[in-house]
Amino acid sequence: MNSGYLSFILMSITLILLASGWKTLYVGGVSHQRLLLFFASWIVSARVTVTLENVHVRLVYALIAAVSLIILYRAQGIIHKVHLLSIGLLLGSLHFLLQQLLEMDPILIIRNPAWESAAIIAVVAIALQRNCWEQFAAISVGYVLGDLYQAGIREIDGYHRLGYATFQDQWWLSIFLARTLTIVLQATYAGCKSLVRSLFERNGGR
Repeated sequence: MNSGYLSFILMSITLILLASGWKTLYVGGVSHQRLLLFFASWIVSARVTVTLENVHVRLVYALIAAVSLIILYRAQGIIHKVHLLSIGLLLGSLHFLLQQLLEMDPILIIRNPAWESAAIIAVVAIALQRNCWEQFAAISVGYVLGDLYQAGIREIDGYHRLGYATFQDQWWLSIFLARTLTIVLQATYAGCKSLVRSLFERNGGR
């Protein structure tokens, strides 16, 4: 699959899920207007490139960075803000490390190195943070920094590139996996807890 198609597919699936009554589980209480604004901004900015000296930047890179900063700004308490930022820094360093490891040792690649890296980032993000918007912010900060690290050591046709198709695919895959797996794990935990409680009550508390 060519780079860019995965993000389009996952964005389409997400829109269908949000319109089918899954909005609260996936994104909490955010309004429909803000969601539509985000998706519309993504569609436009994912194709618009700005050149700053020898750096090509897709505007979607700036969009993700801006939304992440807004979430961090609205987080309650300086300690909580620093905690979220530290998770983002960890994910960014891990993202860069995984990219380098998969490039250096192809034997680690099962199918697609970019997708493998995105899946690992999603699992680590779930372990560290399960609130939907804070998870979004941590993963996004990680990708913004990871792509910046990667672009800093690599040039394509004499330019450093930020926010291009592979970055978009990885971001969408990590976000989608993180939210879906979080929902599944929370539902499983709630089901197991309810089952244990019912068994305990059936046995008369013994």
